[in-house]
Amino acid sequence: MTSRSRPSGTFRALKVRDFALLWSGQTVSSLGDGVFTIALALVALHIGHSPVDLAYVFTARAVPSVVFACGVAWSWTESLAAWRCFRLTSFEDWRLVSSRFSSHVRICASGS
Repeated sequence: MTSRSRPSGTFRALKVRDFALLWSGQTVSSLGDGVFTIALALVALHIGHSPVDLAYVFTARAVPSVVFACGVAWSWTESLAAWRCFRLTSFEDWRLVSSRFSSHVRICASGS
């Protein structure tokens, strides 16, 4: 038995180099976003000396994300509504065809 067995546990995926690079890059990016938010708050309070100015800064930072998220959500719900409509009409067509077919089968089975 070799001393280098397969890794087990939570961090086994980090043995794959590409995933480890992706994961570490995302981790550093998330930490940077957190530090940026704290630094932005400190600078806004240092320059404006008012909590209202801080609220303006955070609102200005959040508005593009909210607008983008609403646009994506609207697009998704529109396509979902179209899919539901397609699915319902397909179900109705299937139900009509199957009911006509089943009545035809009953007629043939009864000998009439």
